[in-house]
Amino acid sequence: MAPYGQAASGPVHPRMKTDKAIQQRVRATIVGSLPKPGWLAQPGDLFPPWRLEGAALEEGKEDALRLCVAAQEQAGLDVVTDGEQCRRHYIWGFFEGLEGIDTVNLAMRRNAASAITRRLPPPA
Repeated sequence: MAPYGQAASGPVHPRMKTDKAIQQRVRATIVGSLPKPGWLAQPGDLFPPWRLEGAALEEGKEDALRLCVAAQEQAGLDVVTDGEQCRRHYIWGFFEGLEGIDTVNLAMRRNAASAITRRLPPPA
């Protein structure tokens, strides 16, 4: 993997070749969360509870992180991420670290797109 701002090695389309030996290319990565393994949390749920506790949970998060990074490397991504394997949800993980936000006693909200009111899931 080439450092940011330097050319990466690899094939260059013939029409893209110039007199320079170094070519720039778009670096491939992902944005956002990757699915967590089923043994860590329920797949497909927006805010699932962890399936492990205590030291087993911390070890499980580290294992999920290693699997996530390995899958991205195997896919050939230039920049790998943690896939948010150690957070239950991208927003709730942020909110839980702030003071003054009640993430337990959630209120009803109206979904503007479908005009459906539902109760948001509380963090565990």
